[in-house]
Amino acid sequence: MNWFGSSCRRAHKLARLAAAGCLSEPERVWLTRHTGICSDCRYYAAEVNVVRQFLQAWERTTPEPTVTAELSAQWQKAIETEARLAIEIASRPRVPAVERPGWLGIDRAVPVSLVLIWLVAIGFHLNTPPIRSSPADGFVPTLQEVRLVVEWLIRTREAA
Repeated sequence: MNWFGSSCRRAHKLARLAAAGCLSEPERVWLTRHTGICSDCRYYAAEVNVVRQFLQAWERTTPEPTVTAELSAQWQKAIETEARLAIEIASRPRVPAVERPGWLGIDRAVPVSLVLIWLVAIGFHLNTPPIRSSPADGFVPTLQEVRLVVEWLIRTREAA
C-alpha cells in the first residue's frame, strides 16, 4: 500500500469490476499481483466474490416475472390519466403571484413573523454578554478588574 492508499482504492474498484466480469487482462493481472501482496485487498476481493455468488444463486432461484394483459392495461390507463392531467395543468393560464389570493394573507404572514422573531432572538442572544450571578457559577473577572487587583498587590508589597 502506498502513502495515500491509491493502490488499494484501485484494487477495491477492480475487485468490484472483476465480480461483475468487466476486467481487461492487464487489469486482472494487476489485481492478482496486488492481492498477492495486500491481505486487506485480498479479503475485500474474496468478500465481493462471495456476494456475487450469493446474488447469482438468488437470481437462479427467483422466478421470471410475468406481466398479465390485465396488469398491462391498468398501467396503460394510469399513464394516460397522468398524461391528461399534466396536459391540463400545463394549459392553465399562469396567474402572477401578486394576483393570487392570500399573497399577503395569514397563510404567509404567520411563518414569516415567526422567522423574524427567531432571528431577532438569535441576534439578541449573540449580542448580550453573559450574566454573572455568583463566583460559584464560573466567575471570570474582566481585564480592568484583574489590573486593579494586580496594582493593589504591587502597592501593598512595596509598602511592606
